[in-house]
Amino acid sequence: IPFSAENIWYHITWYLALFSWQMITVNAMLAVFNLFPIPPLDGSKIFLAVLPEYWYFKILNYDRFMMIVINMGLSEIAKHKMNY
Repeated sequence: IPFSAENIWYHITWYLALFSWQMITVNAMLAVFNLFPIPPLDGSKIFLAVLPEYWYFKILNYDRFMMIVINMGLSEIAKHKMNY
């Protein structure tokens, strides 16, 4: 008997623990990705804080275009991984 009254709580807690671990892993990966020094991400704010003011505004001009480039790049990576 795969699911009985005795082991149902074992399966519930196992799947909850597995789901929690996957959510923690995804959140950690997103936190690391967010720290990349690419202008729309938060890592660029840290990186730009140490640059001279001239470079700060020069790079900040490309802020809105970099999100498009990031999305295109990530979609190409996803297509390559899915073999489309």
